[in-house]
Amino acid sequence: MRLVTMEQWDAFSALMEEIHEAMGKMIPIVQGLAVLAANVDPMDPAQESIPINALRAGAEVKKQAEELMERFEVMARICTGEKRKPGESLMEFIERFGAMDEGEIHGAMARNGVRLVGRRK
Repeated sequence: MRLVTMEQWDAFSALMEEIHEAMGKMIPIVQGLAVLAANVDPMDPAQESIPINALRAGAEVKKQAEELMERFEVMARICTGEKRKPGESLMEFIERFGAMDEGEIHGAMARNGVRLVGRRK
């Protein structure tokens, strides 16, 4: 039996909220970068750096998203015992976990021998 403290659970909950907020911000940014890059006039020398800068910005957004997802995977394993299934990508794992309701999460915790201890301050 693995014990998870309320502090650990609260940190996991905060991370899930951080991911939700970040994704809400990232999607419009990526869409805007795609539109910007698609509307560049390749014959205009003043616009030649736009696709390069859009790619750099997109790469930074991707890096931030990957870091959040990796942190999520670690925290999910610690707090619920859930791990990726063989052949499951990190994104598929996050989507599967995100589709779970509270009862399914508690069921996974019980199945994986994880118990929440302590009380909220």
